[in-house]
Amino acid sequence: MKDPLHMKGLTPKKIKTELDNVRSTSAPAFATVYNWMNEFKRGRTFTCDTPRSGCPIEAATPEIIDKVHVLLF
Repeated sequence: MKDPLHMKGLTPKKIKTELDNVRSTSAPAFATVYNWMNEFKRGRTFTCDTPRSGCPIEAATPEIIDKVHVLLF
């Protein structure tokens, strides 16, 4: 789903103001709104992270936990 505020042609500053009015303290920072706006302009249709290769999702494996225990105790 595309950002309806972006589809209305609002600027990032105006979108941030709208989000502040609705979400107050839990609204994203202006930099986040600005970055999302750029992503939407490039064709992105949602704000959730897309799956990608790289570091594993979890770093807490039994082997790592054992190594940390050895270092701490």
